[in-house]
Amino acid sequence: MFRKKQRTVYRRNELFIDTVAGKGRGVFCYEDIKKGELIEVAPVMVFPEKDSATLYSTLFGDYCFSALMLPEGAAARAGILKPEDGACFVMGTAAFCNHLSQPNAEYELVNDWHTTFFILTAAKDIPKETEICITYGPTWFAYHRHKGKLVDPAAARRPPAG
Repeated sequence: MFRKKQRTVYRRNELFIDTVAGKGRGVFCYEDIKKGELIEVAPVMVFPEKDSATLYSTLFGDYCFSALMLPEGAAARAGILKPEDGACFVMGTAAFCNHLSQPNAEYELVNDWHTTFFILTAAKDIPKETEICITYGPTWFAYHRHKGKLVDPAAARRPPAG
C-alpha cells in the first residue's frame, strides 16, 4: 500500500566524493551551498547486536555509528535490546562526510514510517569545492577504538539538532 507524506530520499546533484589527504575520502559540492540548505536525506540501515560485531570487523565499520544515536524508539523497533551494542550505517553520500570540530554541516536523525533518515543540512555557507564536514560527537573515536563497544555508554549523546 502506498503511503502519503512519506519522507523521500534526496541528494544534491552537485555532490561528489574525492580523496582527502590524511582522511581517505570526503564529500564536496561543485556549487556553493547556502546556510540552512538541504544537502541530503538518506535512509539509515540499523544492525542489531548480533550483526554489529561482524560489521565492525569489516571496512564498513569505519562508516558506522552507535545505535545510541538513533531517535527514541528506533532501536527497539529494529529489535535492538542494548543500543550501545547496535550499529547504524548511512546509505548515502553523507556516509563519507569527515569529522571537523567546527563543522560546516549538521545532521539530524529522524524517524518516518518506521525508517530512520539521516538529514544533512548546511550549518554555514559552504563555498564550492569545499569539503562538507560534520561533527561525529564526543564518543565516536573512543567507540571505534574499542571495536564498536562504548567504554562509557552513559557518555553518548544524540547528534546536535539542526
